[in-house]
Amino acid sequence: MFACMLCVMSPPIGALAAQVEGLMSIIRFGEAGSQGLISGADVTTTLVDTPPVDWEGKGLRVHFESAQWPELTIGINERVSDWSSMQELIIPLTNLSRNAVNLVIRIDSIGSGSAPGSRSGITRLQPQEEVALVLPLQDELSVSMGMRQGPPPNPPLLGRPVRVIGGAKGEINLRNITTVHFSLPFLGSDNTLIFGEPATIPGVGPGRNSYVHIADRFGQYTRASWPEGRIPPRTRNRRGTA
Repeated sequence: MFACMLCVMSPPIGALAAQVEGLMSIIRFGEAGSQGLISGADVTTTLVDTPPVDWEGKGLRVHFESAQWPELTIGINERVSDWSSMQELIIPLTNLSRNAVNLVIRIDSIGSGSAPGSRSGITRLQPQEEVALVLPLQDELSVSMGMRQGPPPNPPLLGRPVRVIGGAKGEINLRNITTVHFSLPFLGSDNTLIFGEPATIPGVGPGRNSYVHIADRFGQYTRASWPEGRIPPRTRNRRGTA
């Protein structure tokens, strides 16, 4: 099952990176030593001068071979491993293939006591699509309000196609991020993507007021018609269901 997505098209207004205050690149593809942070399975990489969506810096051309789980892995340097003040990870990329592919993004961390953690999301890249993908890093309050999943956050205004990946799962220690993985699962034929330099966007998750009128106090979604009808709160209490 694929996660829900929010796609926003904005008129071109210049370089994307200049649009967001506090943007922090997690790797500079052109810097000395950056290649030592790049690894993977069933992939080959090449540095290119032109990144997707007018992004700043260099680009990375990644050829994914037909395999069960070809994967690009980017190690996170210690100086940029603290994402505690960050809200989203943004990844500019282009799908050079004439085929649509599924892309899984996974972030790994180390927590207190060296306990590992991971958070992941999935999206579908259309043939020859050029887009800036946004993966939320912080859980919303929807779960604490009884909802299984809340709406994706509003996308940043970047002046280019942006897609927020909804339904990200998993908990990570944002103070100690270790790696970011990009996989094309069960890839039937070779595929090539061009990545811009991934970056984090500062901010905090949506507050409780974001869910006013979206869910009632029992976590029932209020903006859809339920085939069996929503159970009134008093009835739910008599049946012993909270």
